[in-house]
Amino acid sequence: MYAAARQLEYERHEQFNDIITELRLETRNNRIRLWASSANRLHNNFYTDSCTEQQIAVYLDDVANLVNLIRILSRLPPVAD
Repeated sequence: MYAAARQLEYERHEQFNDIITELRLETRNNRIRLWASSANRLHNNFYTDSCTEQQIAVYLDDVANLVNLIRILSRLPPVAD
């Protein structure tokens, strides 16, 4: 959603970090690095099933923060828990 709104290329997972960098520069929000890291950990866990339920819960909270920030920037209401 963020990449599309700013006409940034995002066709491969490798471009995720580029998009996150743009978001970080735009918002000057350092927490985005943590939230993006959690998103990557969940992505990796899809293939490896290496996270505990507690870890997944924490990562999901972080990703919810990232999604809600993007929704606010896109003038959409945040997603409820």
